[in-house]
Amino acid sequence: MNKVTLLLLLLFVFVSVVAEAQSTHTRKTHIPTHVLVAPAPPEIFTLVSQSAAYNGGQEAMNKYLSTNMHYPDQAREGRVEGKVIIRFVIDETGIVTDPSVIRGIGAGCDQEAIRVVKSMPPWHPAKIQGKGYKQIIILPVMFKIL
Repeated sequence: MNKVTLLLLLLFVFVSVVAEAQSTHTRKTHIPTHVLVAPAPPEIFTLVSQSAAYNGGQEAMNKYLSTNMHYPDQAREGRVEGKVIIRFVIDETGIVTDPSVIRGIGAGCDQEAIRVVKSMPPWHPAKIQGKGYKQIIILPVMFKIL
């Protein structure tokens, strides 16, 4: 073979390999219709540009808690006092979700703190660049016998 024929043959092989690689790279994968692809779960943030806020601010939230909280009989009789730490999420729309006790004091106080937090009206949601996001809130709820 002469050099020109060999060069043309190598050029043809190179072009064929490149064309096959490009068609393999751009070929779409077929997803069967019986396979469901779940959306990614929404992220929950602890640091945001605008934190979730109770409608009316801290003073309004304290008033809500003191108005709606009932000291459990068991705790009153046992003279149980202290701080219940509640963790919950404010979702993208400002709704309170997933409340749980991080640290409790028992005697019905933990359940009462959860009940009151669950019944809170909607908050202003956390925002990042103007878009609402979920945010974790840690709230201490004080029980003190007066």
